[in-house]
Amino acid sequence: MAEEPKNPGIKPGAVKLVVAGGPGPAAAYVLGDAPLRIGRVPGNEVVVNEAAVSSKHAEFQIEDGFLVVRDLGSRNGLFVNGNRVLSSAVTDGDVVRLGSHVTVTVEIPSMRK
Repeated sequence: MAEEPKNPGIKPGAVKLVVAGGPGPAAAYVLGDAPLRIGRVPGNEVVVNEAAVSSKHAEFQIEDGFLVVRDLGSRNGLFVNGNRVLSSAVTDGDVVRLGSHVTVTVEIPSMRK
């Protein structure tokens, strides 16, 4: 029987997402209570003007103490540390790629030793 992953107890405000690879400079966003959506069109919390990023590409949210990223039906996929996923728990140091070259680096200082 597989072991349940230990709940890291991530809280709103403890996660920083660093978005890079779009046409502008890298930018950091702190994840609060609400989901943070990334896409190419206005209406997303993070708008990335990059052709390989779908209009509504991905969503980050804290669920029961875990940080979860979900593909919102993107055309070019969502990758966590190089592996294509539809949904995945992520942690400090993970790199999430949207499309071909937009990356989101997860920073959770409270998880560092």
